[in-house]
Amino acid sequence: MIGLISKDFLVLKKLMRSQIPILLIMTILFTFSFRSSTYALSMVCVFLMASSVNIFYYDDAAKWDSFAQTLPIKKKTIVEARYCSSLLTILGGILVVTILELISKIFVPRSESDIPFVPVLCITVFLVCFMYSVLFPIIYRFGPEHSRMISIAVIMIPVLIFIFLGKSGALDNLFASFEFSGIESMIPIYCYLSIPAGIVLLFLSCMLSIHIYNQKEF
Repeated sequence: MIGLISKDFLVLKKLMRSQIPILLIMTILFTFSFRSSTYALSMVCVFLMASSVNIFYYDDAAKWDSFAQTLPIKKKTIVEARYCSSLLTILGGILVVTILELISKIFVPRSESDIPFVPVLCITVFLVCFMYSVLFPIIYRFGPEHSRMISIAVIMIPVLIFIFLGKSGALDNLFASFEFSGIESMIPIYCYLSIPAGIVLLFLSCMLSIHIYNQKEF
C-alpha cells in the first residue's frame, strides 16, 4: 500500500509544481488582506478536492487500472491506498493552514468579532471529507470522464443552494432562531464532532468504492 500511496503523491507532485506557488501566494494575500484565515481555508479546500480528483484523470490517461490488474495487488488495496493518500493530503492542508494562521496571528491584529479558527477548520475538513465520500464512489462507478459532469453537479448544487438561501434571507432567520433557542452555544461542540463524522463518512465511502471497484472489469 505504501507504494500505491507514493505513486499518488508522485502524481500530486507533478500537479503541485505549478499550482502550489500560486496557491501559497494567494493564500498569504487573502490571509493578510482580510485579516482572517477563513478565505485561506476555502482556497485550500477547493485545491485539495481538485488535486485528489485529478489523480483519477491522470490514472485514467495512463491506463493505470488496467496495468494494476497485472500486479500482485488486491483491488481492495488499490482503493484503500487512494483514500489514505487523500486523507494524508487533507492532513497536509491542515498543517499548511494552521502554520499560516499562527504566522498571521503574530503580524495581523485581530478583533473580538473574528470567527474562531478551530471550528471553521473542523467544518472545512468535514466538507472536504464529505465531498471525497460522495465523489470517489461516483468516479469509481462511472470513470473519470463520464463522471465529470456528475462531479461538478455534486460540488455546485450545495454551493448554489447555500447562495440562494443566503440571498433569500433564510440563513439569517436560521441563525437568529439558533440564537434565541440557545443552540448557538452548542455549535462549537458540533464543529469538533464534524471531524470524526467526516472520517466515518470516508470509511463508509471506502467500503462502497471497494465494492464498486471489485465488480469492474479491466
